[in-house]
Amino acid sequence: VVDLQRYSPQRKSVSDQPVVVGWIGSPSTAHYLLDVAPVIRRLQMTHAISAVAVGARPDQVEGTPFQAVPWSEASEAEHVEAFDIGIMPLSEEALSNLICDAGLRRRLGGEGRRRVEEWYSLQVQAPRLIRLLQEARDR
Repeated sequence: VVDLQRYSPQRKSVSDQPVVVGWIGSPSTAHYLLDVAPVIRRLQMTHAISAVAVGARPDQVEGTPFQAVPWSEASEAEHVEAFDIGIMPLSEEALSNLICDAGLRRRLGGEGRRRVEEWYSLQVQAPRLIRLLQEARDR
């Protein structure tokens, strides 16, 4: 579950800064970056973007457009909030659409946040778990 108090909705304004395409994972899942690296490289030819891989080791992103950033629980929310687009391997067209359309990024990000708030947040799941445990105890 996600503790919503650690993550605030992004308030980034549209600017001339590069769009930050970010991935967060672990060394054991960093191999997925190799699938999306050629897409990022092609998009960098026509768009101002930077690519960040939080949790990947530097040797795992060597030769790719990604910059490896160490993961820690203390800095995770800060890194995620710096992303304009968070990715799993996406098709080239979907990623390009998100890079070009800040409104689409905000809309999809808002919808994703609402889904987390309703289903995957610590604030929603903890009371459900407590209730289930109490019901099991009472049986």
